[in-house]
Amino acid sequence: MPNQIPDDIKQERVERLMLAQQEIAFARNQERVGSDLLCLVEDLDEEGHAQGRYYGQAPEIDSVCLIQNCPVQPGDFIPCRVTDTQDYDLICQPIQR
Repeated sequence: MPNQIPDDIKQERVERLMLAQQEIAFARNQERVGSDLLCLVEDLDEEGHAQGRYYGQAPEIDSVCLIQNCPVQPGDFIPCRVTDTQDYDLICQPIQR
């Protein structure tokens, strides 16, 4: 298309938008610390740590819940409490009920 802005300006604008989005995402994750979520366990390692997601996380698009000391198997749901964040991901602990 004619009359386009230079590529370096386009790239600068993209970077500014991505940084603004990152700040928002990190702040929203921080707000979730202390909250309880029902997580679907998707993967479990040998050490008992799992990767899963809650209803607000789309597979292969959004962040994940990193569940420490997970006592259930992939495919199971487990109640968790968000204890921390790691970049875009939520660190969770199982809730004993």
